Amino acid sequence: MNVMSVRRNYAHRTPKMKPLKFARNQILKLASKARYALSQPKLRVFTHKEVPYFCQWESKELAAKILSGEIKTETDPKWRESGAASPEEYALWSWNVCGMTCLKMILAAITGMTVPLTTLAKKCAKYGGYKVNGKQIDGLYYKPFVPFVKKEYGLTATVKPIMTIEDIIASLSKKNFVIASVSPDIRSPQSQPTYKGGHLVLMLGYNLDKQVFCLHNPSGNTPESQEYAEVSFEQFRKFFDEKGIVIHP
Repeated sequence: MNVMSVRRNYAHRTPKMKPLKFARNQILKLASKARYALSQPKLRVFTHKEVPYFCQWESKELAAKILSGEIKTETDPKWRESGAASPEEYALWSWNVCGMTCLKMILAAITGMTVPLTTLAKKCAKYGGYKVNGKQIDGLYYKPFVPFVKKEYGLTATVKPIMTIEDIIASLSKKNFVIASVSPDIRSPQSQPTYKGGHLVLMLGYNLDKQVFCLHNPSGNTPESQEYAEVSFEQFRKFFDEKGIVIHP
């Protein structure tokens, strides 16, 4: 699952799989690639256009300083816009809402509504999407996310415990939205991540000729790494945890 409980650490890492589960997952990946080979997307290029960008910290221009620890999250002057009751509550939730930020962007694109991030997260927690224990928050848990978005916003979501790059392309070509599990290091595509997973990004498009994805990254630290950031298929593979959620508008 996607866990961002530890500041500047994004502590979740993918555990080692048991041999049987690993073998099953390999079969599922091969099946995905086979389906893709038999049914290539009709669109060589697709992008969800004019999708509003939101950062998981309300002041997106301060993301780099917050991530580096140069400033405290509580000092974000726009903290009230998150719906949090205090700067401290904002600081706690803001490090855990990459998934809710993806949802916020989808809702803004589809419905025009802008829902505060802490408000979204607290609603999701009531469905079990987050587990809150004092100052510890674990989540996003994918399975409870499905009834949450259905009942609250009328969206149909499909959890993909195994997701390939081909799955992402196929889903986007059908004009779905894709939330993908990646390393937070994806904000620097040239880097080598220490682990995969721990963060969620909103996949918005692909170009098969250029072999690139474009995405909105809730924790991007520069304008280029935040909004419609381009990451090559090869680079993306380094960070991708091969699971995610498909949202069918």
